[in-house]
Amino acid sequence: MATKTPKAGTSASFATAAQSLLASVQAVATSFAALGLPSLTSEDRLHSSGKLRVGEADAMTTIFDAMDAYPGVFAPLAAKDGGVDPAKVETAPARTALAEAQGLGALSAALQTLATQVSDAILACATQAKDVSVPAYAIGKAGAATDPSLRKAMATSISFYSHSAQKRVASKKIAATKAKKAKKAPAA
Repeated sequence: MATKTPKAGTSASFATAAQSLLASVQAVATSFAALGLPSLTSEDRLHSSGKLRVGEADAMTTIFDAMDAYPGVFAPLAAKDGGVDPAKVETAPARTALAEAQGLGALSAALQTLATQVSDAILACATQAKDVSVPAYAIGKAGAATDPSLRKAMATSISFYSHSAQKRVASKKIAATKAKKAKKAPAA
């Protein structure tokens, strides 16, 4: 993993720059709200038919062209086309929605790239910090057994990590119990 080592003494300026970027992102979020973009649930997102394949927008445009050229053939869709006349097939709403989807594609890609960069930076920075804290925790926990002042200094971290370990052990016990019960249960 490529890890950038920060220069000593830059954490305050980094924090200031990060806060400035956060303020900019919040301003962009306000601009997004003004667009009135729809918001989907995770379930809607999972089952959406709106995932366009490469070249699909062009194929859809030819369908809309055919609908305009032969409206009588497509008349049964008039009530569902999002237009103003429920008796006449209209492609303008679908064409507008497709154009908006295409226009948002480049924006989505740019935002995903930024999100990936931020996520990568979080992982790289946390890895760098853990490269020091994990062995230091092992040393400190061992020393805390015989040094009350070290134990007091390490109390929060010992409590945190031992609680996580206890939860893992409990989860393993529950899984083992379920596995035993499943093994004993008669086959259906």
